Amino acid sequence: MKLLTHWKQALFRKGFRRSWARYRDRVSHRTSEADFVDAFRRLNLPSGSTLMVHARLSSFGHLVDGPESVIRALQTAVPDCTVVMPTFPFARTMSEYLDSDPLFDASRTPSQSGLLSEALRQMPHVRRSLHPTHPCAALGPRADELVDGSEHSSTPFGPSSAYGRAAALPTTYQVLLDTNSSSIVHVIQEQIGMPNLFLESPRVARGLDRAGIERRYEVKVHTPRTPLYVAVPEPGGSTQFVWMPDYCLLFPQRLRSRTLEQIRSPQARELIAARDKQLLDQGVLRTSCLDSAEILGMHARPWLDALCAELATNISLNRHAYEHAPELVPRAGTS
Repeated sequence: MKLLTHWKQALFRKGFRRSWARYRDRVSHRTSEADFVDAFRRLNLPSGSTLMVHARLSSFGHLVDGPESVIRALQTAVPDCTVVMPTFPFARTMSEYLDSDPLFDASRTPSQSGLLSEALRQMPHVRRSLHPTHPCAALGPRADELVDGSEHSSTPFGPSSAYGRAAALPTTYQVLLDTNSSSIVHVIQEQIGMPNLFLESPRVARGLDRAGIERRYEVKVHTPRTPLYVAVPEPGGSTQFVWMPDYCLLFPQRLRSRTLEQIRSPQARELIAARDKQLLDQGVLRTSCLDSAEILGMHARPWLDALCAELATNISLNRHAYEHAPELVPRAGTS
């Protein structure tokens, strides 16, 4: 078996395999703008909604009309919507990013939050916020309302941040394309006052304003450790730490099974599955499919209310576990 693996790697180098996968998708796995429109319409999201979008575009194969087609399809399927995406300028942690003393330029600094976010950033009429570490891009009627002045938020996801403002709107929906990776979990963390969320001392971040003048902002910095996880008590008194996006959202299906299997507490599994079913029954969570890829439309406000109440109780019962947790390495690009 090892010999076979060796010869496979020797004959089909990683670059070749990636090129072959792209060619295969171009021929046999293609998704058009019209396909996305049909899938988004099946979510039945109200006109005028604010849509907070995250995507795993590789699940949709070759995008016949380019990544911008996803945004255009949302605008077609949900008339008068405002599309919001994170366009964070770093791919690892906030602390590592600030160590390089960067100068953020909303008009030039690329997004490191994925291909779709960078495509949105470059589309006509998009407004990008000036927050020096956690800028968002917004396109639509509520763009100015969401981004203007949000650079003065001292925390990345507080109530005056672009994400905090969007999450507070009763007409906001999270649209997830075959992923449960979502910055909205950080809104939950700030709302419930999660222990160890920030490093002790704030730092100064630099950014250019609309006139190109350098400004300095004092920001609180996420600590790259336990707050990205949820403490789940186990039978016998020990504690298991579960990746927070997996705990909060059993989506897509391939992650649902994996998440429930990895949680060792039967009570915790029942709690999470019951919450997920209730939100589906209430219409808070709405799903659609495009071939094997899944799309979720999530009504943000009731989902946030449910998760904030559940996790606030979790923290009150397990505060010692959070405050004395071991160092845990976050997934890249999360804080």
